[in-house]
Amino acid sequence: MTNDKDIQKIFDVFCRKVLTNKLKDYHRGEVRRKKYEMTLSEMSSQLNVSYEWDEYFVREIRMGEYGLEIQDDDLWEALLALPETEQKIILLHALDFSDYKISDRINVPRRTVAEKRKRALKRLKEELERRHGFEKSK
Repeated sequence: MTNDKDIQKIFDVFCRKVLTNKLKDYHRGEVRRKKYEMTLSEMSSQLNVSYEWDEYFVREIRMGEYGLEIQDDDLWEALLALPETEQKIILLHALDFSDYKISDRINVPRRTVAEKRKRALKRLKEELERRHGFEKSK
């Protein structure tokens, strides 16, 4: 009959084998990927090709030194439909500003910022759902 220490040792050996085999599989997969795949930077250096982003359809919404590039036409139009204060709040919120920092920037009380942000996000969601034909969830 086996005791608890023997069971623990057997389990430890089993876990080591599983982890060792997983590590071997991982390394084999890495070798296989390196053989058949290459990164974009490796490919461009081999082909001596430079590439640029096509920015014809990129629009930017700015507030002072901060800006946000928007490529989606529907989102752009929905943002422009918002009042200017809500546009600023959404822009700063998208840049990870807290409500306190936003309120300092645009000289509006923090609670007002929170309410306008919620209202603006709700309007954006409704407008984008309308444009893409989604029905309101009940």
